[in-house]
Amino acid sequence: MTVANGCTTHEAETAARLAAALAGRYGFEQPHVARDWRPDFEQRFAHAEATAAVRFAWEYRRCGKANCHCSRAGSDRHGPYKYGKRREGRKVRSLYYGK
Repeated sequence: MTVANGCTTHEAETAARLAAALAGRYGFEQPHVARDWRPDFEQRFAHAEATAAVRFAWEYRRCGKANCHCSRAGSDRHGPYKYGKRREGRKVRSLYYGK
């Protein structure tokens, strides 16, 4: 993205910084781009990348108690509760994020 292609100056500078960050992370050759505009960029980029790897969903669950209404067939379960899914190797883990 460049100004010559119809972008604003700000969009072109942002695209250049993002391209430089990706190039540094994955080994592509790019010209040097100044990073003094925001020194915590690498930390924020890593956090955003980790956050994007988690998927959220609202789920209804059974509690496991024998006498609870949720253990009967066809009855309502407890919830909804917010759960995130994260892959760890071959397993998918559920992470509870609260109601």
